[in-house]
Amino acid sequence: MSVTGTGAGSLSVSGSATAYAYPIASGSGSLSLSGDGSASAHPAATGNGSLSITGNGAGASHPAATGSGTLSISGTGAAVGYVSATGAGSLSITGAATGGPVVTGTGAGSFSIIGDGGDTPRGVGAGSLSLSGSGSAWSGIAASGVWLYIHTTPPAQVYAIDALRGQLHPSLPMHRVPFAVSATQAQLGQRNDSFSVTLDSPAATLRRHLSEQAPYGVRVDVMDGGTLSRTGIVSQVESRAGGLLELDCEAPGWSDDLPLRTSADLGEFGELSPLPWRYGRAASGECVRLNAAGTRWLWADHACSRVTSLEVDGQPYDAWAWRNDTDANGRPICVVQTSDPQPEGTRVVATGDGALDPLSGTLASNPADVVAAICAAAGVEVDRGDLVPLRVECIGRGLEVAGTITGGSLQSVLTEIAASIYAAFSRELPGMMRLLPRSSPVITIPSRDTPTGVAQRQGIATRVRARYAVRDGKPRASVEVAAPGIETLRGRVLSEVTLAWVSDARTAADVADRMLSDASRPRYRVPVGRQQRRLVPGDVVSASVPALGLSGSALVVASTIDERGSVPTITLAAGSVPSTSIVASTAVYEPEKYTGVNVATVSGDRVVTITDTSGRPIAGASCRLNGSITRTSDSAGSVAFPVAQMPAGSHVIDITAQGFQPFRLAVRV
Repeated sequence: MSVTGTGAGSLSVSGSATAYAYPIASGSGSLSLSGDGSASAHPAATGNGSLSITGNGAGASHPAATGSGTLSISGTGAAVGYVSATGAGSLSITGAATGGPVVTGTGAGSFSIIGDGGDTPRGVGAGSLSLSGSGSAWSGIAASGVWLYIHTTPPAQVYAIDALRGQLHPSLPMHRVPFAVSATQAQLGQRNDSFSVTLDSPAATLRRHLSEQAPYGVRVDVMDGGTLSRTGIVSQVESRAGGLLELDCEAPGWSDDLPLRTSADLGEFGELSPLPWRYGRAASGECVRLNAAGTRWLWADHACSRVTSLEVDGQPYDAWAWRNDTDANGRPICVVQTSDPQPEGTRVVATGDGALDPLSGTLASNPADVVAAICAAAGVEVDRGDLVPLRVECIGRGLEVAGTITGGSLQSVLTEIAASIYAAFSRELPGMMRLLPRSSPVITIPSRDTPTGVAQRQGIATRVRARYAVRDGKPRASVEVAAPGIETLRGRVLSEVTLAWVSDARTAADVADRMLSDASRPRYRVPVGRQQRRLVPGDVVSASVPALGLSGSALVVASTIDERGSVPTITLAAGSVPSTSIVASTAVYEPEKYTGVNVATVSGDRVVTITDTSGRPIAGASCRLNGSITRTSDSAGSVAFPVAQMPAGSHVIDITAQGFQPFRLAVRV
C-alpha cells in the first residue's frame, strides 16, 4: 500500500489481512470501504474530513491525503511495503502478518512501523523511525515489469527499476542492473527461440559469477509481471566495450545432440555404435552386434511393436526371432536372435514397427505422436494438447511417418519430419507443426503495412516427384503429381523431393499433391510493418499488397518478436489452386546397379566376386554361367565355377539379386 499525506493531521494504518483499495475523495466528508474478500483502494482526500478503509482479504492500498483530517486503514494479511517520510508529522502502521505497506508522508511529527513480518522503510527529515518484525515472506505489490532470474549459484535476481523489488524473492540475492533483452528472431524450420541479454556494468560479484558459471549452461528466465516470458540456456558469454556483458541464450535441448546411447552403455560385446531409435510402421535399419558369437543383435534402444523381417548381407533370412528385452541397466531394448552365428562384418538388417506411444501403448505412427515421443526421449517437455490439431489433421488425411534416428539434434530431426509431411515447423507455433498449405487467418494485416513484395522463378514447379521408402540412404519408391492445366500454358517444370520419413504410397501421394498446390503458384515474399500482436512463423493472416494487386491468406514465414508485438514476413500466393493428378507411380525406385566384378583363379576354380555401388559384396546373388550352370554368391559376394566349365576365353554371366537390376556380365579369362 502507498500513502501520501500533506499538511497537519495524522495518518494511521493497521491491518490483519491484505487488501487493495482505490477510492478517490475530494472535499469535506467521509469515505468508508469494507469487505470480506479481495479489494483494492487508491484513496485521495483533499480538505477536511476523514477516510476509513477496512478489509478482510488480500490486497494493498495506495492512499494520498492533502489537507487536514484523518486517514485510517485496517486489515489483516500479508503486504510488502516501502515507506518514505519527509518533514514533520505522524505516521503509524501496524500489521499482524508478513510484509508491509508502501507509504509516503509529508508533515511534522513522528514515524513508526510495527509488524510481524518484513518491511522495507525509508525516512527523511525530523522525527523518529521505528521498525520491528519477525519472519519472512514473498508478497509483492509493485508495478509489473520485466526482470531476470539467472540460475547461478547462488541465483541472481536482476532488476532495473526499484518498483520491481516487490516481485522478487526477498531471501535471494538481488542486483539492480540496467539490462536489455533482444527480440526473438523466428523463421520456419530454423532455430527460432534464441535471444540475448545484455547487462550494463553489473557489479563485480555478479560479473564474476556469470563469467565463471554461465558458459556451463546456466539457465536464464525472463520474467514479465511475475510470469515466465522466455527461458534459455546460456551458450556464450561475451564481455563488450563500455562494461557490457552479453549472455547468448538458446532453448534447452533443441540444438544439442540427441541423448542416444552407444553400445558401450550396454556392457556387452560389440564395436562402438550409436543405439538407434525407430519410429513408425515398416521402419528398416541395420542391427547392432551384441555378442562375439554373432547371434544377438539390437534393433532399437527401446521397446518396439514388432519386427517383421530380417536380412543377412542383403538376403532374406528365416531362422530368427525377436523380443523386447532389458539390458544390464534394466532399460528396455528390442533384440533379434539369429539361429546361426554370423561372422564379423556381417550386415544384419531388420524391418518392423517401432516405438510404442507412452500414453496409449500402441504403435506411434501419427506424426504428432512421433514428435511427442521424440521430444520426450530428448528430455524436452511438450504439451500433448498442443499437438492435437496436427494429430487430427493427419488422421483425417491418413498420414503416417516412419524412420530411424542415429544422431543429430532435436531441431534437425523435427525439421526433417516436417519436410517429409510438408508441414510448417516453428518452435514458436503452438504444437510446433501444422500441415501446409494453411488457409485460416488469425488476423487481417492492414494494406498500408504491406507496401512491397518479391517473387522468384526459383521454386516454381508444374509437377512434383516425391521419392520415399528410403532404405540404406536410397529411396525405393516414387510418386509423381502434375498440374496439367498449368503445364499446358507454362510448360513442364519438375521438382524432385525425397521424403525421408515416409514409407507408404498414400502419404507420399498426399504430400506431393499439397506441395504442388503451393509450388505451382508464384509466391511473393512480403515484409510487413510492426503489428501490435505476437505473430509467429506458421501463423496464417489475411493480407493484401496493393502494389501487386494481390490479396488472400498468407503464411508467416519469419518474424521478429518482442514483448510489444512483432514484425513478420509473409508469403502471399498469386492465382487459384490448380487441379492436380498422379501421373506416375513406381513400387521400386531406381534399383542398385552392379559396379564391380572381379574374376580370379583359385585351386582349379574361377572365383567371381560381385560388389554394389559402394563396393560392398553382394551376397545371395544368382549367377548363371553361359546360360547353363548356376551358382549363388556367398557372404563375401563370391561364387566359384570349375575351370573346366569356364576355360580361357569369353564368357557371359547373368546375375540377379533381390533389390538389384538384372545384369549381364561379359567376362574374358
